[in-house]
Amino acid sequence: MNIWGRLGISVAIVAVFSIVMIEILQGKAFYGVYRWAICAVLLAMGTFLLLIGGFVNRKIRESHRGDPEGPTGPFLLVDLQYWGLMLTIFGIIVIFIVPFEKVAAREAKAAAPKEKIVKKGVPVAVTNEPPKPPPPPEPKPVAFPVLKLQGLVYRGEDSSALINGRTYFVGDIVADTKVISISPTNVVVEREGQRKELQMAP
Repeated sequence: MNIWGRLGISVAIVAVFSIVMIEILQGKAFYGVYRWAICAVLLAMGTFLLLIGGFVNRKIRESHRGDPEGPTGPFLLVDLQYWGLMLTIFGIIVIFIVPFEKVAAREAKAAAPKEKIVKKGVPVAVTNEPPKPPPPPEPKPVAFPVLKLQGLVYRGEDSSALINGRTYFVGDIVADTKVISISPTNVVVEREGQRKELQMAP
């Protein structure tokens, strides 16, 4: 068989194999799982048959070396070396045949429109109420002078307190601090808007 005949048969076999793989096996789940295993088996078998076929063909040629009209090798379709080459080509074809699930996923991803991310601001509530004024700042702590309550005389409006050795009534000023109230147990004084309770020393 001449080279063009071999080439025509080879192209037909490769075409049939490609059609079978694409039409029948590409959509099968096991093909997606075992695709690389199929490729490895075909390549391994192809390499093995290439080696064995080469050895067998060499023996055939050696046995007919003296006969110029004798066969130079076995018939094409039973030639192990030929099928080793074909299986190697089949293994390479499997590499390029992607499982249908991956093809569909890739096409769906390419066809899907890209979503635009729009940042939405927080909506502001509309109200007729006037804005609330900011809270007043906390008053700074006032440094009260040392005030020692030494005694109390409770007589209603005429109550008096002995502070730092002197007697004071309600409304009196002691060391820039005003006496606000006098009770039977304590005295309340005020300085710069802040108040302090004085207790009897134990």
